[in-house]
Amino acid sequence: MSGPRIAFHLINIEIDFIIDIVRAWCDAHPEERCIFTVRSAPEAQTIVNRFPFLANKGDFVLRASMNHRDYPTVKFWLTTEQGGPPVNGVPSYSCFHGQPAKGQTLTTNTDKGYAGYFLLGPTQREAIEHHYTCHYGKLPKTPVLINAGYARTDALLRNAWNREEVLRGLGLDPSLKTILYAPAFNEGASLRECGKDLVATLMAMHDCNVIIKLAVDNFERFTDFRMNGGINWFEYLVGFERCNRVRISRDTNIFPMIAASDAMVTDVSSVGLDFMITGKPVVFMDSPRFYSHYLQMEFPHEDTRQWVNITWINGGRDFGTVAANLEELPGKVRAALAKGPSQAFAAEMQQRLLYNAGKATPFIVKTIDRLLEKHSAESAAPYTRLQFARGCNVDNDFISAKQVEHDAAAAGMGINDYLEFSEDTPKKRGHRDRIVDAMRGYGLLDPDKRCMLEINAGTGRFTEKILEAAPQRYEIYETASDWLGSLHRRFVRPDGPVVLQPADGVSLLATPTGSCDLVHAHAVFVYLRFTTFVRYLMEISRVCKIGGYACFDVLYDSDWSLFTARSWITNNYCSPIVLSRSLSESMYRELGFSICGEFTELYAASFSRYVVLKKEHTYK
Repeated sequence: MSGPRIAFHLINIEIDFIIDIVRAWCDAHPEERCIFTVRSAPEAQTIVNRFPFLANKGDFVLRASMNHRDYPTVKFWLTTEQGGPPVNGVPSYSCFHGQPAKGQTLTTNTDKGYAGYFLLGPTQREAIEHHYTCHYGKLPKTPVLINAGYARTDALLRNAWNREEVLRGLGLDPSLKTILYAPAFNEGASLRECGKDLVATLMAMHDCNVIIKLAVDNFERFTDFRMNGGINWFEYLVGFERCNRVRISRDTNIFPMIAASDAMVTDVSSVGLDFMITGKPVVFMDSPRFYSHYLQMEFPHEDTRQWVNITWINGGRDFGTVAANLEELPGKVRAALAKGPSQAFAAEMQQRLLYNAGKATPFIVKTIDRLLEKHSAESAAPYTRLQFARGCNVDNDFISAKQVEHDAAAAGMGINDYLEFSEDTPKKRGHRDRIVDAMRGYGLLDPDKRCMLEINAGTGRFTEKILEAAPQRYEIYETASDWLGSLHRRFVRPDGPVVLQPADGVSLLATPTGSCDLVHAHAVFVYLRFTTFVRYLMEISRVCKIGGYACFDVLYDSDWSLFTARSWITNNYCSPIVLSRSLSESMYRELGFSICGEFTELYAASFSRYVVLKKEHTYK
């Protein structure tokens, strides 16, 4: 063979989720070499130190440089990432890094471009089917959803670890009952809310061992607030190890600890589901702020408090016991220890959570071989990654007209339908029509509005809709040259009303004074500098007729809080321009406008506020 056919993405903290698949595939194909994509050269060395057999099985390549052009023989790429970007031009698959939990198995910003997903079990399939039907209305043809199984659990189900050996290796007494504390890393979960007190509570149960197994995310980026809250949790909790019944596991693989423990305490982590397939009991530390605050920042347009009742979000607490507070915890744990393991419970959870229980690895290897044959006969074109558009983002990084037109055509859609489809939450869909309906309700699109002007029309989403009002003249100012060409092709006709005016990004210089019945802008003044906003505001006042209207959206300080700001940051919307409401309203009046009304619409991670102004007198 001229080159490697397969690439595996290896991330040190997630490698336990994929290494059995890699080993089994390499054993089945001893003559073939692989590509191993990694995040950095030091990480590659760490991985080889942990799994020396990899050194002779393939070449390590930086993930950022992996593409079909440079590795044309590679026809399959497998990652544990849950919807991270696929490899351009290479059929890309995910085998995931755990059961569904926290509502973040897939998001609309990361679920596109994959050829297929190796699903762990029925519960995960339910979660992913819900994701697609909720956001897109139907299941996709791609990615293909494959009922594969959870390879990592094969060793656990065949009892690969000896309880006494694991406990003695940690320096713990095997004759004692053992509690495994395995919290999620997230803000609002038990580790950050009460971790130290919780461990102290468990340690006070003098006839029990306590193993602390931190999430894999806690193993790196200690100063990162999202991952660790800025705390090195290993150092923070190390003092508990002075007690000979308490140990912190420093292995990323939790499965030996699952095999050695009699009961688990967790919160929203998916490891609770892993523990349950053994039939052993789980106690959940109630973590209401995870749902009301952390998830609310991640999903600002949803009522995430209700998600505590969804099995594939709550980590499986429906099948365990919940401790409402630390006072309840010891009693709940003792009841769980007294209950002990149940074969019937193990069978039920395996049926809920696993395809091919205990035999997932060989099934996945055979599936990979079949897919390699399929993809080897295909060109790379179907697997060139599509860049799904989100309109002009709030970092002033404008989307490419050429890219959007290409992707819309590839999806068989018009540009505006495609942009609607690509919104990052279902609740944002239809927002253009809702805004236009609100404008119509204020009389802004009545037949007497003969001359209209749109500032930064961009993709033409509003242009297309508002032209239905049949104005005699419709002026557009647009600074992005590629979208200007798109607007010209789609809307400018010799006998039509649309006129593209030369734009300088600060004025409406080509428009005569007092000539417009309506000036409008959408998602423009939410990202422009304050002085640019004021310059435009003065120009709007100049070009509006007496009795004419202006309508645009802004971000007012009165609508913001620390929680709002954190939601924007969490969702990577990082450059909003927040205006003083009192100052803005004072300027409107000084420029000759009265305020007719307001309405709000979803924008970025919160909402913007539309202002409707009427020109009452000339500004001097």
